[in-house]
Amino acid sequence: MSRRFSVVVAFVVAVGVVFGAAQITSGSTNSTKETVFVGLVPTRLLDTRENATTFDGFDQAVGRLDADTTYELDIASRAGIPIDAASVTANFVAANPSGPGYLTVYPCSVDRPLAAAVNYRPGEDIGNEFTVPLGPDGDICLYTFAETDLVVDVSGYYITSSGTGTPGTDGQDGADGADGQDAESPARVIWVADDGTGDFTLLSTALASVDATSTEPYVIKIAPGVYEEDERVVLKDDVDVEGSGQGITTIECACSSNSNGALNAAVVSATDVTAEIRHLTINNTGGGKAFSIGLFTDDVDDEFSMLHVTATAEGGSNNYGIYNAESSPTMNNVTATASGGTDSYGVYNNDESSPTMNNVTATATDAGTENYGVYNVSSEPSMNNVTATANGGVSSRGVYNFDSSPTMNNVTARARAGSASNYGVYNASTSTPTIRNSSITGTQNSIFNDSSSALVVATELDGDVTGSGFTCVGAYTASGGLDDTCQSG
Repeated sequence: MSRRFSVVVAFVVAVGVVFGAAQITSGSTNSTKETVFVGLVPTRLLDTRENATTFDGFDQAVGRLDADTTYELDIASRAGIPIDAASVTANFVAANPSGPGYLTVYPCSVDRPLAAAVNYRPGEDIGNEFTVPLGPDGDICLYTFAETDLVVDVSGYYITSSGTGTPGTDGQDGADGADGQDAESPARVIWVADDGTGDFTLLSTALASVDATSTEPYVIKIAPGVYEEDERVVLKDDVDVEGSGQGITTIECACSSNSNGALNAAVVSATDVTAEIRHLTINNTGGGKAFSIGLFTDDVDDEFSMLHVTATAEGGSNNYGIYNAESSPTMNNVTATASGGTDSYGVYNNDESSPTMNNVTATATDAGTENYGVYNVSSEPSMNNVTATANGGVSSRGVYNFDSSPTMNNVTARARAGSASNYGVYNASTSTPTIRNSSITGTQNSIFNDSSSALVVATELDGDVTGSGFTCVGAYTASGGLDDTCQSG
C-alpha cells in the first residue's frame, strides 16, 4: 500500500538512551556481533484511523486496512531511528477490527511467515509489543487477516557492530579480538549536532570537511534542532544529507540576493551533483532583497533527489520554496511554500526542467501581486499526487504553464479567494499539458488556455474553462458531465 502524504499536525522528538547490549554469534565465521538496544520516547509512526496523527505527518489517517491486505511501513530514518538499524521494538495495535483475525509483522524483504504478532477480536483494541527485524530498505510489512485499523508506536531499536573482543574487568574495556574489524560505513557517517555532541555544529562545516567519491560516498546526519547558517550551503557530489525529520531538523538562513542566478538567494543549493537530501526542513527568512529561495537546483538530473523535505521562503520581493533551473530532480514527499513579497512561487521549474514530482504540496500565499503553486517555464515535469495552491494577491494560479508540457496525474490545483483573478490551471504560449484524474478549481477559470491546448481526462472542474484547444474525456463538474470540449452539455 502506498503511503499517503498529509500535513504535519504534531511531532514528538525522539531521545535515544542506550539500555543494554547482547551478543549474537555467527557460526559461519565464529565472530560475534554486539547488539545494542537504544530506547526512544514512544513515538507514533502509523495510525490509520480517521483524523489520526503521527509524529511526522506520514502514515496517518490512511483508512482502515481491508482483509488480506499488506501495508508497507517505512521505519528507518524516522523518529531518530538510524538507517542502519537492525530491528525495532514497537507496540502494534489492531483497533476496532471488523472480525476475528490476526496481524503478521515481518521484514518486507522476506516472504510472509505463518505467524501472528497480534490476535484480535471484532470491536476491541488489542495490542502487543515485540521486536521485528528491518528489511534492507528499513521497512516492515504488516499483514491483516480481517479488516481493521492499525496503530504502531515505536519505543526503541537495535544497532549491531562486529568484533570478537573479550569483556574487560573492573570497568575496563576488553581486548580486541583477532578477527575484529572496524566497520567501514560508519567511518563515512558524519554527525551534526547543535549541542556540540556531534562532529560539527553546522551542515556547512561538515560538508567542507568531506572529500567524497562515488566509491566512498558519505552521509551527513543532523540531530534535531534549528541550525542557523550565515550563507548558502552548497551540497557536494556523493554526499547525502539526512535530518531527523521535517520540522525536527531545520536548516535556516536569511539568504536573500538581488540575483537568483547567482544562487546566493538560496539556503541550500545543488549543482550537477549525485546526492540525496532527506528528512529535514529548509527555511529562508529572507533579507529584504529581490530573491529569497529555500532550495535551488541547477543542472541536476534524477540522480539528485529530495525525500521528505520541506522548503520555505519569505522575506524577499520574489520568494520561491523550490527553484529548479535546467534540472530534473526526483521529488518525493516534498512540501514547498513561499509567502509575502511581491510574487511567490511554491515550486518554480525553469529552462527545460523535468522533475519527477511525487506526493508534492506546493503553496504560494500572501504575495502582493501574484501567487503560483507550481510555475513551469519551458519545462516538462511529471506531476503525480501533487497539490498546488495559490492564495491572495492580485492574481493567483494553482499551476501556471508557459511553453510547457507537464503530465499531471491526480493533481489538485486550487486558486482560492482573495485575488481578483483566480485560475486553477493557466496555460500560455503553446503549452500542452495532459491532466488526468485531477481536481481543478478557479474562481475566474478552472482552466484557461492562452494559445495553448490541454487534454483533460476523468477530471473534476470547478469553474468555467476559457480558450480553445480542449480535448476532454470523462471530465465533469459536481453537477454533471462535460462534453469533449469541457463545456456543459
